Amino acid sequence: ELIPDITNILTRCFTYPIYRPEQGESEMEELYKSAVVSIAALSKISPSGTAHSLPKIMKVAAATNTFESWKNDKDDPESMRSTFERVFETVSSSDPESTMEHILKGAAASNKPLSKLARDRIGTMAGKDPERVFSSLVDCLGNQEEKIRKNALNILDEVALINPALSINIILRHMSAKNELVLSSCAALLKNLLDRTGDVTIGNIAPILALTDNPSREVRQSVLVLLGKIVEKDLTKAPQCIEHIIKGLKQEWGVRLMALSSLETLSRADPNLRNFSIPYFIESLADKHDQVRWRASNILRELGVEETDIKHFESAQKLMDFVTPKLKELHLRTSLDLSDIKTEIARTKEMMKLGRYGAAETHAGRAKEMFLELQVSARPELDIKLLPGTTFVLGEHTAFTLALTNTGMVHIDSIDLGFSADVEIIEGVPLSLNAGATKEINLALTPSGSGRRPLKVRMSFRERGGTEIKREKNVWLDIRADREDAGDDVGGGVSELVWE
Repeated sequence: ELIPDITNILTRCFTYPIYRPEQGESEMEELYKSAVVSIAALSKISPSGTAHSLPKIMKVAAATNTFESWKNDKDDPESMRSTFERVFETVSSSDPESTMEHILKGAAASNKPLSKLARDRIGTMAGKDPERVFSSLVDCLGNQEEKIRKNALNILDEVALINPALSINIILRHMSAKNELVLSSCAALLKNLLDRTGDVTIGNIAPILALTDNPSREVRQSVLVLLGKIVEKDLTKAPQCIEHIIKGLKQEWGVRLMALSSLETLSRADPNLRNFSIPYFIESLADKHDQVRWRASNILRELGVEETDIKHFESAQKLMDFVTPKLKELHLRTSLDLSDIKTEIARTKEMMKLGRYGAAETHAGRAKEMFLELQVSARPELDIKLLPGTTFVLGEHTAFTLALTNTGMVHIDSIDLGFSADVEIIEGVPLSLNAGATKEINLALTPSGSGRRPLKVRMSFRERGGTEIKREKNVWLDIRADREDAGDDVGGGVSELVWE
């Protein structure tokens, strides 16, 4: 139980020469060495009791660049190097989690023998307990000191190859971390690991996909590059990854750059993915950031996409952007046969998928021409007729029925009727009327004169979003002088169609 206190006394020896500047370098080294030898001996008895001394030991070791003892034979048990090695072995083996950061500091030291010693020690530890050591290294990726983070990442790149499958599982467990430094480094580690191994793939990529919504731009950039590599190694993952990669094209310019790089990786992995990605590269040529435009241009050149292909694609896309929304709107308001236009649009899309942009432009042009021709005839028209079976008698209040028919090819969205005589509307006028449809309205009238008389009907109607159309039609009524004179019913017809 006295070992921690004794170790504290020994570590104070490291700062003692600061207060005794008259001490020579050889005397300082001797003092350091004596203290470290004692700690090494104590560490064999109680590794955990001496673990807290490692930071100071590493600090001293990193500062002793010119000590001759570093040049001694490493097999000499009295050399400083051998002494530090014994401390490394005993202390770090007992608690790699808490000591890994300090060993990494040694690995980052400008003192090359110390740096090599620290790296060798990590390699030895990883060989004995890879999971524990790997987890400790991953934890150090979030360290505030850049040197420690970089060394942890470099060493992890090497250690991960000892057991790639285990390394992937450990990294994925850390993908739920909150520290953005850990997350972006883990994504880079996985990408490097996939680059350097032949048949290793990642099974569950859900934790990785979740990071595409991370608030940190650096994390999203690293993850997007990783997704491209995942699909390259396993094409069955493409449906899951592509959606997230495309989403990255709408984010910050740095993220858009990484999304383009990821799409480039997909393009080289599979011909179908190449044809899928090219439109996104072409669209990025108009990006507002010059680096994104430059990257897209380089990718297209490397993929062998010619300038003429790009022009054909852009032309076809503009034609599709014109026709598609208008055709959808026309479909909702007309009974016209649109199958031919739909066929041309389908052929355009198919040619785009195959990368045949010249043919795509041709089919898209045909679709536009056919649409414009149809648009001319796409007008509504309203007709009105008196249904037979009604006998009109002078002075008698008589109910009758008119039939409204949309004889045009476009649906009517609004109808308004007016009459020259005092006509009572029993049932309301319909608000809308589809192309080719007929609706009946029930009315009533008290004739004020006999004989064949016209009932003038003023019609006002419009299609959805269209201009108002006005018509006047005369419905002729045969009115009897009295009930006894009324013979067979005479139906009404329509005449004198007046176009305004």
